[in-house]
Amino acid sequence: MPFIRYLRRALVILALAGPAWGQTPPAAPASDPAPATDAAAPIDPDHEIQIIAHLPGPALWRVATPKSELWIIGMTGPAPKRLDWDTRRIDAALDGARELVIPPGASINLFDIAGLLLDPAHRYHYPGGQTLRAALSPDARTKFEEAARSVGQDPAHYDHWRPIVTAIALLADAQKHDALNPEGPQKTLMHLAAAHHVPTRRLTNYSLGELLKALGSGGPQAGDTCLDLVTDLTPRLPDLSARMGAAWARGDVDATRAVRAEITSDRCFTATPGLQQLQDRMTADWARGLAQTLQKPGKTVLAIDMESLTRAGGLLEQLRAQGLDVTGRAY
Repeated sequence: MPFIRYLRRALVILALAGPAWGQTPPAAPASDPAPATDAAAPIDPDHEIQIIAHLPGPALWRVATPKSELWIIGMTGPAPKRLDWDTRRIDAALDGARELVIPPGASINLFDIAGLLLDPAHRYHYPGGQTLRAALSPDARTKFEEAARSVGQDPAHYDHWRPIVTAIALLADAQKHDALNPEGPQKTLMHLAAAHHVPTRRLTNYSLGELLKALGSGGPQAGDTCLDLVTDLTPRLPDLSARMGAAWARGDVDATRAVRAEITSDRCFTATPGLQQLQDRMTADWARGLAQTLQKPGKTVLAIDMESLTRAGGLLEQLRAQGLDVTGRAY
């Protein structure tokens, strides 16, 4: 079912704070670091965080305790499927690790499927006789049709979907057309883990029903806002993704975030509060999972989206707020 495939892709976009949906919160005052997530267990202030910089490749952060070791990889996406990057730093992190933890995934049940198919309130599909393009203004329709054709799709392909669903579908189709991985280099990371005989697990799974509820939290204007963002982004996506992937591959966090800043906007999140609430829940789950991991002996590798990790009030600041000494980079 194409709609379900698009929704799965949307959850990936949220999990990676991807283009068109990302939001950068205002910076927290230096004297008032972001508080730790309530769900996170307290961490011993004798723990240490440092940047590992002796090998080329993506940026890694390390948290060490007397009995455990945690390596954190800041992920980003979408990225070109054939992104060339040096894996030696990641290999070193995975060597001897007990597990690799990757971002959340999506699950679907019979109730979700029924809600999608029936859609009695027509939240996701237009009623018979109505179409997306007929509902758009002339300028918005022209821009949308150009974006759809640029990714190899007939604009009529989206006519029966509401704007918020069309935004998701168009972005997913653009990533496929441009040979981009929405998860960034996550598949390569999982292959590396398998080569080191390190099991991989997801942090958690979220129901597609939760995503549907989040998508329905905004009114008609929210859908128009999000679709407008995606149609603006579509022609620039190949170049921006290539630049962001290259910056990530060389471990340049500042450049990675600078490219992201060219394409992120909080307009879609502001118009659709449920999306922001769902992403906030993801961040809280990461904080809780990280704290729990540090209580276990051995080495663990976590792959977390770069923005949630390094932004003001993000996971690194939450760790520092718990008394951890974060060194090596100004966040």
